[in-house]
Amino acid sequence: MDDRRAICISCAEIERRPDSHLLWDLLGRDIGESYLLYESENFIVVPGAGALVPGYTLIIPREHILSLGYLPDHLDTEFDTLLTGVKTWLTAEFGAEAHVFEHGAKNFREKGGACADHAHTQVAPIGTTDIYLTALQRDFTTTETSTYLDAARDTVARGDGHPYLFTHSDTHGGAIAIATGAKSQYFRRLLAAQISKPDEWDGVLFPFLDNMRATIDAALTLPKYLEPGTEGGSRKRR
Repeated sequence: MDDRRAICISCAEIERRPDSHLLWDLLGRDIGESYLLYESENFIVVPGAGALVPGYTLIIPREHILSLGYLPDHLDTEFDTLLTGVKTWLTAEFGAEAHVFEHGAKNFREKGGACADHAHTQVAPIGTTDIYLTALQRDFTTTETSTYLDAARDTVARGDGHPYLFTHSDTHGGAIAIATGAKSQYFRRLLAAQISKPDEWDGVLFPFLDNMRATIDAALTLPKYLEPGTEGGSRKRR
């Protein structure tokens, strides 16, 4: 096994390995594979550690890449379909508009605020607000975009390449920023401030286990948003 995969928490979750398995460490082995909210051919969906709100979810590619800027383009349709379904599910289940975030690493040093060395897109039901877009525009050089994956690839490949921050909501649209010097867990800091818990942004120190469990419980309905004709009841589809 590649050394990077051997110590990667996301790879451990994908491969059901107990070593480096953060979700089992936090929630206990008795949750079994219920943390796998959904599986497709090339992605998994899991509850995010540090679930500041119920429904805080991660979409993770099976391939060990640093950010979605490195995702092979033949996976775009699968990812877009999955992201749309997860957003719709979260909005329906938790009653708040879902927002999309990514801290896009260029390499292991220029991480754009990423807290892990495996790509993951954060999706969270946090309501109709423009504070994330406004903060991004305030803190970084930002470009509005409606094409997440293309914009991510362009940013990590442009010139010498750059780390990036991406945010999107259906109400306020999407934007990507060159994220050189971004603080770790930049978007989580904003979310923590939004819910009046400004010091509880670190996802490992403050896992919010009850919210993680609520996300797992709600996932029984996720398949019906991703598979036409499915009423839910099974956590895994592959």
